[in-house]
This record gives sequence, C-alpha cells and structure tokens, in this order.
Amino acid sequence: MREEKNAILKPDVLALLAEQAETEGKTVDDLLDEAARKLIETRRSVNGLRSLVAENRAQAIKDGWTKPSVASVVKKHRQEKRAR
Repeated sequence: MREEKNAILKPDVLALLAEQAETEGKTVDDLLDEAARKLIETRRSVNGLRSLVAENRAQAIKDGWTKPSVASVVKKHRQEKRAR
C-alpha cells in the first residue's frame, strides 16, 4: 500500500528535479523517493559511526588513555605503515 504525502519544494529545486527526471527517464516522485532513502541511510550510518566513536572514546577514557598517548600511538602506527 502506498501512502502519499505532498511536499513543498522551492521552484528552483523542483525545476532541477524535473530536468534530472527527464534526463533519467524517471518521474520526480521516483527521484524524491530515491533521494529520501539515501538521506535516511546516510544519516543512520553517520549516527552509527558517532555512536561507535562515543563508545570507543568512553572505553579509552575508562582504560586511562589520554590525548597525548593516543597521538603517540597514531604517530607510531603511521611511521610503521610508511616503513613497509
């Protein structure tokens, strides 16, 4: 079942969408659906990464890591990687 919802777009955006839809042989609705899905996927991915970073940061603090100690480990890793 398809629920429909109207959206208000700025005229210039609608014109660009119409032009792109014609180029691709799609409808404006198709492009909007695709764009909305990609936006949602991207935001969910970003939120997941932020959560991962926050968890890692909390664990690092709990384990006693400091900014200088992290910087030295990163520097050492990069030097080793370049030496390969």
